[in-house]
Amino acid sequence: MKKVSIPVKPENKLNIKASDDLHVEGSDSSIMTAIVRQSDSFRYTESVGKGDVRATSDCWLSVPVPMAVTIEKVGGDASLTNLASRVIVGKVGGDLVIQNLGGASIEAVGGDLHVNSPGGEGLETVRVGGDLYGTSLQSLSARSVGGDVFLQQVTGVVNLVAGGDIEIEVSITDLPLISVTAGGDVCLVVPADA
Repeated sequence: MKKVSIPVKPENKLNIKASDDLHVEGSDSSIMTAIVRQSDSFRYTESVGKGDVRATSDCWLSVPVPMAVTIEKVGGDASLTNLASRVIVGKVGGDLVIQNLGGASIEAVGGDLHVNSPGGEGLETVRVGGDLYGTSLQSLSARSVGGDVFLQQVTGVVNLVAGGDIEIEVSITDLPLISVTAGGDVCLVVPADA
């Protein structure tokens, strides 16, 4: 394993493209740290207001929490944790795990999507090939989920279409707007005093 440390400006935008698995985590440091298998499998370039990461092997990145991150493409699985800005995700070939973000817009996930506290701006996704699992969701829009959907602690608007079953548990008594289309069964759980 090779570790690379690069000073970055937290106000810059970071654009990432990875061939294999990618893990991005926010940190309080102004140093971006990358861990890759071989040093020649990682490249970082910087221009005005923007940084570009290219990784051709599994890559673990630690970036400043406020940095705006865009994921162009990931060949394998991806995970994004503890980032303050809304994250833009293009295509992820495998599974995607999201936790504690300032919101996310996702184009396509080939596998399953796991979401925990995606942030105040909520989550939008166009296509998920597998299942969708969500916890502590303030709002969710999913145009096409190939498998089943399981959502817990929902407190905001939900709009989704799934090929399989849909289970939603709303955790507030003032029920939000929920619009779903399912290929299988739909189960909605609400508080007794809703």
